[in-house]
Amino acid sequence: MNTKIAEAILIEGTNRQEYCGYPIIKESTQARKVAILDKSITVSPAQLIQGFKWLGRWEAISPFRPYQELASDFMKGKSQQEIINLGLGDLRIPLFDPRLIFVLTNERTTKMLKRYQELKAEWDPRIAFIAAAWETKPLIKPLPAEKWII
Repeated sequence: MNTKIAEAILIEGTNRQEYCGYPIIKESTQARKVAILDKSITVSPAQLIQGFKWLGRWEAISPFRPYQELASDFMKGKSQQEIINLGLGDLRIPLFDPRLIFVLTNERTTKMLKRYQELKAEWDPRIAFIAAAWETKPLIKPLPAEKWII
C-alpha cells in the first residue's frame, strides 16, 4: 500500500533529509500537500505552516514576482507565433515566482507541474509556470510579491 505523506517539501538537487521539520521528497506525488522550493531560497517555518493551511481551500499557491515585472518582459527573442502558441493572450499580466509553489496533489496540479517541466525547457521559468497554470486551471492563490521568499 502506497501511503502518502500529509505534508512535505520538494527541493531538487539537495541531499537534505528535512527542511524546517518537514521531510524532503523526490516527487510531488509522494505527499498530499507539497511545498516546492528552489534550493537558492529560504522560506520560514511560519510561512510553510500558513501555506500548507491554505491548501485546504486552494490547489496551488505561489507568490507574485515584483509587480513591475510583466510576462511581456520575458518574451525577448520569441516569435509572435511562439507566443500565440503558448496561449497566454495578453502579456501585460503579473507573473508568479515559481521558486516557491505550494500544491495540493490532485489530477489538475499533477498536470500543471508536468506541463511546467515541459515548458521550462524552452521558456523562462516564470513564463513556463504561468502558461502551465493558465492551461490546466488549478484554483491558484497568489501571494504578495517580495514577502514570502527570504
